[in-house]
Amino acid sequence: MLFNSTRKLRYSSYRTRRRLSGQLHYGVRLGATNRHSQFMRQKTLGFHLLFLLPSLLFVFVANVSAQGNQNAIEVPVGLSLLLKAKGEGVQVHGCVNGSWILQAPAADLLDEQRRVIGRHYGGPAWRLNDGRLVEGVVVSKQVSPEATSIPWLLLKSVRGTGGLEAVQFIQRSETHGGIAPGENCSQATAVRVHTLRFIRFMGERDDPSE
Repeated sequence: MLFNSTRKLRYSSYRTRRRLSGQLHYGVRLGATNRHSQFMRQKTLGFHLLFLLPSLLFVFVANVSAQGNQNAIEVPVGLSLLLKAKGEGVQVHGCVNGSWILQAPAADLLDEQRRVIGRHYGGPAWRLNDGRLVEGVVVSKQVSPEATSIPWLLLKSVRGTGGLEAVQFIQRSETHGGIAPGENCSQATAVRVHTLRFIRFMGERDDPSE
């Protein structure tokens, strides 16, 4: 009887040790598996980041460039709007050595009622129907949001007559069309490409309250 009890006790102890040993080994295997899975997840994440990083960097640089361009044609602080007009006409491109080169703009200046109040032509220059004239030179430009449109410009006035001497800057924005054809050209050829733009003449008013 005592012998059987001893055998049962030893067998029970043996099963307990086996169970604990199995749990221990299982825990080790489970821990190793978890560490392996975690390592693989980190490796996969690093792999994706490696390929995404150049794209993210490109987007960041593009955004910074775009933000910088937004200020390219801003008029200096303190100036007032003296005259605003819509330019509707063409950009004349000539063929030089197989490439299109801008020769001159040719556009009507329209007021808000779409009445013709003047002309815009090469120089660049803007002449009103009453004889007043402004000539300018480009000081900065900004790429148009429309790929097929001429750039936005900020020009500094170099001459003003007939009461437009107060104009200091001319801003060309909100352009539509006007880009030269993409294909090569032949000699003695010219094209006229339709375009729209808004022109703002900025300067100091004689009476700031106006």
